[in-house]
Amino acid sequence: MIIQIRGTSGSGKSTVMRKVMDLVGVWEPVYKEGRKQPLYYTSNGIVVLGHYNSPCGGCDTIGSARAVFDLIKSIDAKIIICEGLLLSEDVKWSSQLTDLRVIFLTTPLDQCLTWIAGRREKAGNDKPLNPSNTTNRVGVIEGARMKLSLVGVQCSQCSAGKAPSVIISWIKNETR
Repeated sequence: MIIQIRGTSGSGKSTVMRKVMDLVGVWEPVYKEGRKQPLYYTSNGIVVLGHYNSPCGGCDTIGSARAVFDLIKSIDAKIIICEGLLLSEDVKWSSQLTDLRVIFLTTPLDQCLTWIAGRREKAGNDKPLNPSNTTNRVGVIEGARMKLSLVGVQCSQCSAGKAPSVIISWIKNETR
């Protein structure tokens, strides 16, 4: 089973993943030669793609949707979980995956913008936030959800607060 967490910038994708990782337990980082940060983490047949050593983690630390697709195809695991902004807009590569479940976060846009501004301030970025980038992505991500649903991908929508429990229930059902 492959689980993708999707949403616009600031919707809570990395936060959801960190919570899922906390609930699952101990993770072993896996490194690729020449890479300073983990390529992914593994725990009892579950793999989480990307690294979480910075506020924005996940598949955005790997590269393109194609690179993520290739990595997923190369990993032998019962469950692979991934998230990232670039992945959130992908239909082409994700629609080729079997046993894919996608959870779209329903965080209100104003909350996303508040969280983005807070991250930027904490990082010392004093440039004004341009909300149009995030605002425009909301429609693109919704379009991806509709396209994936049309090709038979199981798509769910929920809040970032509820998403970890949904994902944990999928994991438990898969590992029974």
